[in-house]
Amino acid sequence: AAACGWPHFLRADSCRKGLELLHSGQADSPPVIMNAVPTMDPDILRVVNSSGGAVVHGDSVPLGAPLTLVHRGTKDPHGSQTVFITSAGLLEQSEPCGEGGAAMVCTTCGAGWLRQAQWTPTATGAATLAVGAARTGACFGTPAVTIGSLVVRVRTGTELLPTPQLPPPPLRTMLWNWGVGVSSAMSRACESSGLTASCSSGWAGAG
Repeated sequence: AAACGWPHFLRADSCRKGLELLHSGQADSPPVIMNAVPTMDPDILRVVNSSGGAVVHGDSVPLGAPLTLVHRGTKDPHGSQTVFITSAGLLEQSEPCGEGGAAMVCTTCGAGWLRQAQWTPTATGAATLAVGAARTGACFGTPAVTIGSLVVRVRTGTELLPTPQLPPPPLRTMLWNWGVGVSSAMSRACESSGLTASCSSGWAGAG
């Protein structure tokens, strides 16, 4: 009967197990879920932005820009019960997971077959994104739960802009700086050779 409770079983006790799953990637050891230690496999979670570009662990993402979380397990997704959990932001068709702003959406929570989920960051800072998947089957035994997660840094648009580069100086300024450098070099050469007076008269005559 325990297998029938996956994954909405995670909602029990104020979503205690759901939060453990969410933060399992940063824990010293995976939490026990459904009476078994799950397999950690970060490759089963793929996150892409609106342009189709991959978002990886530690990346910065713009505030308010939606991302797609994809379960890409090696087994047929139609044969898996899946849950997506996020630590903050707006997870479409989700319900709260605990009282700290986390949210979850799962196949047995009313979402039905679930291969991907849409998430939009609504506050700056670190956000954890996770997926958990287990095989479907008869309502006995323990499902083999696999978890993938990553952390992104949500920033405002201005924080994501590259450091502005100063424009090159005007040509007149460049030539003036070059002339000053040449004059200083010649003065040092004259002083070291003891011909300061001759050099000065030579420059005056050249001018």
